Amino acid sequence: MLTRGLKFFGVTLVLIGVGFLLGWSVQAPTPLQPTTSDTGGARVAHLIIDADTGHLQTFPNEPFFAGATVFDILKAVTTRTSMPFVYDPPGAYGVFIRQIGGKKNGTEKKYWQYWVNGQFAMVAADKQVLQSGDTLLWKFTGEQQE
Repeated sequence: MLTRGLKFFGVTLVLIGVGFLLGWSVQAPTPLQPTTSDTGGARVAHLIIDADTGHLQTFPNEPFFAGATVFDILKAVTTRTSMPFVYDPPGAYGVFIRQIGGKKNGTEKKYWQYWVNGQFAMVAADKQVLQSGDTLLWKFTGEQQE
């Protein structure tokens, strides 16, 4: 009986020791970090406005919060720079941009369109959620994109 009790006690101690060692060596998982750029960890996007004047307006490293959209960045930049900006409130398909700077939709049969990372956008600007490092191009053009 004594031998059986010692064996049980010994096995219990061994299991506790192994559990302790395993627990010690296994580290807690590292939490996922938000996507960041080289701006000290902030989420940023790069905005380019091509008003078809031969001069690009660039706004690199524009900060934004998680869940922000292309529209949010454009509105923040135009507000900060006092650039004229006219849009229709969100309808069935989202917000509709009417004017950026001095260029109004329909002038010279041209309209504002946008691209994200070189890809033509297929949704309204307030529906396109940003990722850190995105490059946004707003272009005043008569070319029909697909």
